[in-house]
Amino acid sequence: MMIRLKLYLLLFFIAVSIPLSFVIWRTYAGVAREEQAQLRYFAQTLFDDMEKELGELVRREENRAVDAYGAAQGHGVNGGDPSPLSRPAQEAYILGYLQNDPDGQMQTPLAAETVRPPERYQPIVDALQEVNRIFNRKKWALPGTPLPAAPALRAEQEAPVQTSS
Repeated sequence: MMIRLKLYLLLFFIAVSIPLSFVIWRTYAGVAREEQAQLRYFAQTLFDDMEKELGELVRREENRAVDAYGAAQGHGVNGGDPSPLSRPAQEAYILGYLQNDPDGQMQTPLAAETVRPPERYQPIVDALQEVNRIFNRKKWALPGTPLPAAPALRAEQEAPVQTSS
């Protein structure tokens, strides 16, 4: 009698565990799908926010006058008012502002053409010069791109290339 009871209990637990394991498996699959949907939603929301901010940045920069990329704007006794770009960018993802001239030379509002930039801006100016060198290398590697005037090309070739490893 005891053996029979044990056998019935064993069959009962097996009979209950099969559907229960199916329910548990479906629950875990549903939780995984819900987690994936949440991650997809947050990623899409984050991407939309980034796209909106980038659109605003592009509109702002497209509306900026070319003169803003010089160290001073306008004309006057002291060369005009300082450019609004003559300070480091407030956005953490903007290194700084530069203008790449057709001959490959770079202008940045952080440094006047005749004056060495302030010591606190020197690392930013150095990084912008490296960005300009990389841009020029890629620009001149394009087919049909005319080579720059000799001084800019010579400066580009003589400039030491630093890579971070």
